[in-house]
Amino acid sequence: MREKNGLVTRIQFIGYFRGGGYEAMFCYFCPLYAIQYGILGLPGHISQGENFQRMQRDWGVIQYGMEAVDVAMVERINRKFDDILIYLADGVLPEWQKIDSLETYLAEERRDYLKATRTGPKDPRTGRPMWNLDQGGKEDPWRADDYLFGVWDLLNGKETEGYARLEKCVGHNSDYMKERLKGFPNACNDPRDAMAVMYRNAQLFLGTKEIPDAEKRRDRIRETYEEVCRFMRYYHGLAKKTERNLE
Repeated sequence: MREKNGLVTRIQFIGYFRGGGYEAMFCYFCPLYAIQYGILGLPGHISQGENFQRMQRDWGVIQYGMEAVDVAMVERINRKFDDILIYLADGVLPEWQKIDSLETYLAEERRDYLKATRTGPKDPRTGRPMWNLDQGGKEDPWRADDYLFGVWDLLNGKETEGYARLEKCVGHNSDYMKERLKGFPNACNDPRDAMAVMYRNAQLFLGTKEIPDAEKRRDRIRETYEEVCRFMRYYHGLAKKTERNLE
């Protein structure tokens, strides 16, 4: 886990050696204020490409046990670790290294590039794209993209666009979250409930719209960003537990 220039990086192995090996590897790279979300993730040829497919297969060979293993098994285990390292070292990490700030993460050129790589090459066996990350023009059901870009617009002084996006996010999730918080009033402080966390963050940013003085409003947007980031360090596993007022 790492935080640098407003971005958070996390690579996590999910599972355990004992009883069958790792289950998977989970990795994400996103603005600190955001939930881990794939809209601006890795290009398809990396996130779903050949190295990824090889890395995903046969994790069960990585096992922990007291019994001895033969040479062939050791070689299989070593190859699997090689697959994991190749996927990270040849694909994921170099791609992330190109993105050193919020400005490059959210740059229009990068967004255009990712859109262009959502459909992969055709599978020679089926003739269909090997991966297709395009949602067919459908909006994200959480409206997480509106939160992501809405906050970015506010930080760049594009208040009209930013508040419109945040209103869309909060309005879409409002009824669901009201019911959610009736049963789980502390959900907005729980990193296991990503929607509640995002919804609360969006509410906080949207609340700055009510400040009539432009300079004070800009100051409050920046203060809200810092406040949200303090909590999100806990959400992303970068800091110890912290809570915020839900009123």
